[in-house]
Amino acid sequence: MNKEVIIWDRKINIHIDYDLYDNETATDEQKQRLEEFINNTYLLSDKTAIYDYCIKNNSKEIGNYINNIFKYVTPISILIPRSEQNKRIILLCNYKFDIEHGIAIVFENNIFSKIVKQDDVL
Repeated sequence: MNKEVIIWDRKINIHIDYDLYDNETATDEQKQRLEEFINNTYLLSDKTAIYDYCIKNNSKEIGNYINNIFKYVTPISILIPRSEQNKRIILLCNYKFDIEHGIAIVFENNIFSKIVKQDDVL
């Protein structure tokens, strides 16, 4: 399923991926978690963590200032895991400097948690 979401002040048609087995459907809790996440305009507009990550890991290529984050990071999907305990949402992104692995921006309870390689959360 795709959904239009505003991420970092840009409207993006992004894939929504519920973590399910083949015979399952998304739970009401997963659907609610997604709606709360995409309606949290502050959370999806704050670029601080992603800027810090890019500059920390690739300042030689980028420099110390990012004018357009989309030159380096492209959101491709939102993953909503089954676990209801920590209410995790993961924004999976392509990353210019790690094309093979990409990055995952992890949010727990509608708060930024960390940025890791996608392999660390999949």
